Order: sequence, then C-alpha cells, then structure tokens
Amino acid sequence: MSGVPRSESPTPEDWRRALGARASVRFRLHDDPEYAESEAAGVVQAVTDVGDGEVEVVLLTRRGRTVRVRSRDVSAARLFIHDRRRDYPG
Repeated sequence: MSGVPRSESPTPEDWRRALGARASVRFRLHDDPEYAESEAAGVVQAVTDVGDGEVEVVLLTRRGRTVRVRSRDVSAARLFIHDRRRDYPG
C-alpha cells in the first residue's frame, strides 16, 4: 500500500488515484458554531472537479453515510491507495 503523508494535502490527482480506496479525512466545518472541524473515514466513491483546481470528494462510511468534502476544506488526510500493479506482474 502507498499513501499520501498526513502532513501533505492530497492533490486532485491523488484523490482521483484514491477512487475505491479507503481514506481518513479531517475537514473544516462552515455551518457549525460549536465545532470547527469534523472527520470521516470511508471509501472514496467519487471525485468531481468544481473549478479552480479544486475537487469535491465523496466518502462512503462504514455505517452507509455519504460525506461530501471540498478539497480546500481538508486540513488532514490519509489515503490508503493499494498499488494494483504489484498484484499482477506483467
């Protein structure tokens, strides 16, 4: 497995490579005066361009909840990208 170090913000290309992989994300909240951040862990279901080099990432959690996060709101992330090329030499 390979991943993006926690100290670096994943690029849009990193998110696209993570489609179908597990991810753990801490992100800023805008509409909650009590909490500045939240976190989610799950499988990256979709990555959509929203303009200006930004993407929206959709995670599906273990409990079946869908979480949508804009890349600019991500304060920390860990992507668990499995390198399929090692599984199938050829």
